[in-house]
Amino acid sequence: MNIYITYIVLGLLLPLVALLYDGIERKMTARIQGRVGPPITQSWLDFVKLLTKKVKLPEDTNMLMLFSGLVLMFAGAFIPLIMVFMRKGDLILLMYLMVGGTLGILLTGLAFRSPYSRVGVSREMQMAFAYEISFIFAIVITIMVTGCRTLEACSASSIPLIKWPLLLIPFILFLFVAPAKVGVVPVDIGEAESEIAEGPFVEIGGRYLAIAKLSKSMKMLALMQLITLLYLLPAGVTGVWYWIASFVIDGVLVFFTISVVRNAASRIKIDQAVKFYATVPLAIGIIGLVIVYLMRGWGM
Repeated sequence: MNIYITYIVLGLLLPLVALLYDGIERKMTARIQGRVGPPITQSWLDFVKLLTKKVKLPEDTNMLMLFSGLVLMFAGAFIPLIMVFMRKGDLILLMYLMVGGTLGILLTGLAFRSPYSRVGVSREMQMAFAYEISFIFAIVITIMVTGCRTLEACSASSIPLIKWPLLLIPFILFLFVAPAKVGVVPVDIGEAESEIAEGPFVEIGGRYLAIAKLSKSMKMLALMQLITLLYLLPAGVTGVWYWIASFVIDGVLVFFTISVVRNAASRIKIDQAVKFYATVPLAIGIIGLVIVYLMRGWGM
């Protein structure tokens, strides 16, 4: 019974924590830019405000596709977030769930006939084909190096990057992929507010937009926590110290992989982004996979 209570409590708290991290990231971005910025609770306030807004959708909206997309987006962020924080579940399943979240974005955009939405879907699809392969390489290389298929087994290791230096390869891949999966500048090309008015989400509002924004925040936290668990968190950290260490490391990762990257570069073009992800991270992934395979064959 206690485990069910734990899941229920986490299911209620972690979305709030994800929104809080989003608020912290917005505050850090403002400080980097020399602004005061909104309070760190602003994402909570925005979420509540969106829930109270009246929803008005185009008459030709494909409601089945819209609901399916939102469910996939939410599940592709919420379930991995619970799995990672509970340190339970299979890495391959986690990978499929997070890829399913990207599919949810595409279905949400395809529910509308708006040209902005269709352009956004087209960009998201091109980006997904470019970066998801590197994401899969990162997971596969991690499994090959550590020999652990489950989150429980991975969490039992000492600081993984020190124990297995080869994990630096998937760690770098994750750092490349994280901004694209979360959809932040300079690779937020599918949404690009100033160009295509948030692309796939241009026609949604109210509670539907609240779900989309919450899913994005949960995906960011899930990715940061996954990186922390697989590569940075020391073994034997349990209880309250596990949560403290996780949240501190997650905050540092959010700062360096999201806030700094967002402020260091302006949005790039879709062809530049696709070319980059289809060359640099992909090449690192392929070379890393070959190196790990050969070293395993040599018994190293």
